[in-house]
Amino acid sequence: MLPKHLISDFGIIQGYTGLYLDLFTEFEGLIENLFIGILSGTVTPNNASIKRKLTIKPVSEIESVLLGEMRTYLNWLPYPDQTIKRANIYFDGGKPFTLLNDIEKSKNKYPRRKRTGY
Repeated sequence: MLPKHLISDFGIIQGYTGLYLDLFTEFEGLIENLFIGILSGTVTPNNASIKRKLTIKPVSEIESVLLGEMRTYLNWLPYPDQTIKRANIYFDGGKPFTLLNDIEKSKNKYPRRKRTGY
């Protein structure tokens, strides 16, 4: 660790804030990669009950279909409002995204933020 005088408390908070935001960005990326992978067929689920409602061809158009004309980014959080809603459109029963229990779903509902006074 660096000596205290080389990095301020504010710098430490900024570092942790960046890590926190990166965590949520990576988590959303994980959800998106899984979603698109299953929808495109490049990811094969182990659970036979996971079935696509439709096939989008060419596969290169999946992101365009999901985004629509006016969006450049897909929101995956809050999980129940974004991911599950979207999963119910494209997968039977929204599976695998609806297989989480209610406690797991509520944990992913909103990113948590603790006020630091800065």
